[in-house]
Amino acid sequence: MNPTGTAEVAPDLEEMLVEVLEAVSGEPAMVAAERDAVECPHAMARLAIHDPERDRYSIVEVWLVASIARALASWMLSVPHPAREDVLDTVGELANILAGNVKTMLGRSHQLSLPEARLVDRGRVEPQATGACRTALGEVLGQVVELVVYDDGDPSGLRWPGEIEVTRR
Repeated sequence: MNPTGTAEVAPDLEEMLVEVLEAVSGEPAMVAAERDAVECPHAMARLAIHDPERDRYSIVEVWLVASIARALASWMLSVPHPAREDVLDTVGELANILAGNVKTMLGRSHQLSLPEARLVDRGRVEPQATGACRTALGEVLGQVVELVVYDDGDPSGLRWPGEIEVTRR
């Protein structure tokens, strides 16, 4: 498949989300009817997909309730009480898997950024991308996981493979 934008991949996003959720959780997953309206801590991760031919960036965001992020981290890392950094790494890895699948749907010449993951204390925050978006909702462990793919966004703040990060000691 080699479509030019997210509109062409929209029908496949929910099926792909459910498949990935089942693979990473080891639990059954299904398409969710609507987004959770709960005001509780959430985890999110964000990546960019660069289309070098059009020099445009699609932004991929993954949102899930923090308690499910901890449960996934516990299951994926085989630890009963994952540390905050382990939860962030797990959410980043989930987003990386999902964004990698979206990248493949969009076109193989695209480049994927590294994930940026964070915990958000009071539910969702406003998206950091503009333009049209496609949303897929999946449910696992009784909670909704939201995948949002924005057609056009600003990749500022994201790192790319091969960039060197200098750390001072």
